[in-house]
This record gives sequence, structure tokens and C-alpha cells, in this order.
Amino acid sequence: MTITIELPKDEALQVSLAEHWRVFADNAVKAGRYASVDAVISEGLRLVEARDETFWGLKTDIDAAIAAGGRNSGADLSRSLDATFDRLRADGY
Repeated sequence: MTITIELPKDEALQVSLAEHWRVFADNAVKAGRYASVDAVISEGLRLVEARDETFWGLKTDIDAAIAAGGRNSGADLSRSLDATFDRLRADGY
């Protein structure tokens, strides 16, 4: 199955779905959770983007702690993680 997603400025992106993902997306639409297969794919991409942003934010915090030679305490790391998780919750994750 190939899905065409309309992008801004009349551009289009074609996505080929394996049978498993086609059925999954169709079922999500039929269940009323999404208006279209395009919406399912867009949500999936949004979630991947959010996960990547979280990963790189945590990696940056950890790298900074290592570069500081361990001067950051466990409490410092916990505060950073708590702030990241609070942001994710506020964004609906």
C-alpha cells in the first residue's frame, strides 16, 4: 500500500507500508482514533521526533556531567531528568 501525504506548498510524500502497518493504520482509522491513514503516519513521525529530541537532550546532559568530571551530583542529573519528563508530560506524552 502506498500512501500519499500532502505537504505544504502542494508537495507530496509517498510512503509504502508493509501489510502489518497498513492493517494497523486502517484499524486505527476504523476505530475512530484518527481521521485518516495520513494522520496515523503524521502522529508516528511526531512521536519519533519527540523521542529523538528527548534522547539528544538527555545525552547532552550526561555528556556535560562527564565533561565536568563528575562535579554534577546525582541530584543534578535527577533534576535534569525530572525537567525533561515534566516537559514531555506537558506536551502530552
